Amino acid sequence: MMSENQDLINNNVQERLRAPECQQQMITAFFYAAIETHPSPGQLKQSFVESSERLIATSIDKPLPDDWLRQSIGYRDMLVLLIDNKIAQGF
Repeated sequence: MMSENQDLINNNVQERLRAPECQQQMITAFFYAAIETHPSPGQLKQSFVESSERLIATSIDKPLPDDWLRQSIGYRDMLVLLIDNKIAQGF
């Protein structure tokens, strides 16, 4: 009985973790497509950085774990690197 309950809990946790991971992968793919087709990657970068800074600034006031903030900044920085690579290629 305990094993069945633990299995149900484990499956529930795994399902809950997969959803945000899938969302992040799809958003990254969409963002990459936007970078590849945007006529002005520099403007895209500026707009994205400003928007992400607002999100990060508002999250500081929320009761979120520190690792959430670090992960948000890391993910933002990774996406900015994608834009920078596109700019370096001479779009």
